Amino acid sequence: MADTFYNSTTTLTTGTHSTNWTGIWSASQAGNIRWTLVQNIVTLKIPTTTSTANTAATITNTVALPSSLRPTSQSYGLLRIVTGGADTTTPYLIGTGGTITIYGTAALGNYLNSGVGGFYATEITYSLA
Repeated sequence: MADTFYNSTTTLTTGTHSTNWTGIWSASQAGNIRWTLVQNIVTLKIPTTTSTANTAATITNTVALPSSLRPTSQSYGLLRIVTGGADTTTPYLIGTGGTITIYGTAALGNYLNSGVGGFYATEITYSLA
């Protein structure tokens, strides 16, 4: 669902994207994304998502971002995660197909397959073009 607001020079659109997160847990974790689009700048507000990990993997969203929120080239950044119960900072990738991948190591590796795993609430901002 989206709301659109206009003024003489800027269009602001907001909404919620329903998705689950999968990869390191035995069951997908719910975590809807709130988003804002201003001209060609997107901000995603992603809630904390953690649980006991049992698989060495990356974390990805199960429902791709809507086409209106997808960058035309891959977008990387950093966020705070927990892997094996320890906090750290690792990269994420937003792909052109709308998939968000959250890595478990700085070298784009997997999360550990034990202990608490996941990521902390964050806001990610990127350009569509």
